Amino acid sequence: MEAETSGFIGVLAGALVGATSSIVTTVLVARNARLLQQEASSIERTESAKEFQRNNLLELQGKLVTQMRLTVRRLSVFNKEDGLIRVETLKEFIMVNQDIMILTERIADQPLRNRVHFITSIMTAVDSEEAMEIAIELSSEVWGEAGVVLRTLY
Repeated sequence: MEAETSGFIGVLAGALVGATSSIVTTVLVARNARLLQQEASSIERTESAKEFQRNNLLELQGKLVTQMRLTVRRLSVFNKEDGLIRVETLKEFIMVNQDIMILTERIADQPLRNRVHFITSIMTAVDSEEAMEIAIELSSEVWGEAGVVLRTLY
């Protein structure tokens, strides 16, 4: 009888050890799978944010070039007789500035965002050749800063 009891206890102990190891293995596998999924989601969010910033900065650079071109045109037609050209140029300039304001608020890099706000205010106030030269120089610096930020996003 003692052999049967020992055998029964051995079977129960073996079943208990087997079940416990199976449960522990399942818990560890599930935990690791959850951690891997969280890491993959985090990487995906980071890449998505970088892509958004890249696209935003590329579009912003294009709008800044357009803003510069319109600033030059606005200054050159300022004294001309043709009011229609002046009105159309001003309308286009206002639309580009609105686009730049939207794009600027989406910039994650605070110093660059501040510089774009600054250069936009300079472009809006340009009213002479001297101011235009300063604006062109400052714009070149901002475009360069945007390029530096863009390169960090690749």
